[in-house]
Amino acid sequence: MAQLSARDYTDVRIVDVEVPASIAHEQAVRRWWEGRIRGISGQDRMGGRFTPPAAVARLYEQGSVSRCAAHARAAFESTLAAAITQVTLIHVDRRLGAEPLVSRRVDGKLVEGR
Repeated sequence: MAQLSARDYTDVRIVDVEVPASIAHEQAVRRWWEGRIRGISGQDRMGGRFTPPAAVARLYEQGSVSRCAAHARAAFESTLAAAITQVTLIHVDRRLGAEPLVSRRVDGKLVEGR
C-alpha cells in the first residue's frame, strides 16, 4: 500500500475470491495443462504456469478460509491504506454462493461494509 500511495494511486480495489482448497487445486492443474497445450500448439509462447500442490495447500493451513482472505483484509485495514483516497475490498465466497461483500474506505473512514 505504501508503494501505491507513493505513486499517487487514489482508488485501489482489492479482490479476494474464496474457493474450497480442492477447487483451488483443480483450477491450478487446469490452468497449467491448458497453458501447456497452448504452448505446445504455438498459441502461447509462455506455456503453462505450474503451481505445486504444496503451494496451494499452504494457503489453506489455517482452515477452510485461505490465507489470501486474511491478507486482503489486512491490506484493507492497514494504516498505510489510509493514505489512499479510496480503498475497496471485494470479497467473493464461491463456497457459499453468496453475493460479493463490499467494504469501502474513503479518506481512511469506513463508508460501506465492515
